Amino acid sequence: MGGKKRNWKARLSTTSSLNSSEKKKISYSLEDLKWSRVTISRNNETVEGCCGKSGVPDWNIILGTLNTGSLTGRSMEIVDMLERRRVGICSLQETRWKSNGVSLIWSYKLFWNGQKTAQNEVGIFIRELLAQNVLEVTRISLRLMLIKLRIGKQVLNVFSAYAPQTVESEHAKNDFWNTPSDAVRKTPSSEIPLICGDFYGHVGDEAESHELSLLNTYFKERA
Repeated sequence: MGGKKRNWKARLSTTSSLNSSEKKKISYSLEDLKWSRVTISRNNETVEGCCGKSGVPDWNIILGTLNTGSLTGRSMEIVDMLERRRVGICSLQETRWKSNGVSLIWSYKLFWNGQKTAQNEVGIFIRELLAQNVLEVTRISLRLMLIKLRIGKQVLNVFSAYAPQTVESEHAKNDFWNTPSDAVRKTPSSEIPLICGDFYGHVGDEAESHELSLLNTYFKERA
């Protein structure tokens, strides 16, 4: 979904989560990757959805998001999938990688965020050509990280987010939603915030209450 909206606060791309049995037998396919095509206008500070802009685009970037279940032993498989879909930027959830780091994997650069415990970690794959334009990497929490990069004359703030599961406390959920909301509010008006992530299907009311505009949602369950 998505259309023209000039006075936006952010665009948000979502994915549904894999259940525990799926994580154990994961073999990634193009259907696992949730993605949106966005057009970045070089002259105006706007982001348009796949059907929201006509004419020749200034910049056409495919954003993806994927709940990996675990990134260990699967990074090359994911990169191959991103190549086939021609994804420029892909946020990752549940990487289960400890510490923080950056690694070049084939044609993509991986930025990941983790601490001592391998839980809830997030990361972002960026095609190497785009990664050359990274200006800043901010690891906000285990569930949220931000990469700022320049595309033409525009500066994108790409967030990778991983929401708490429905069984977690209301405090944890509210704390999570307040964190990206605060981060978006701190984004300079001249820059474009884009939030990609796994929100466990809870994006409607939360997006509206935090002034986020939905670019795409995808809730299809795998058979």
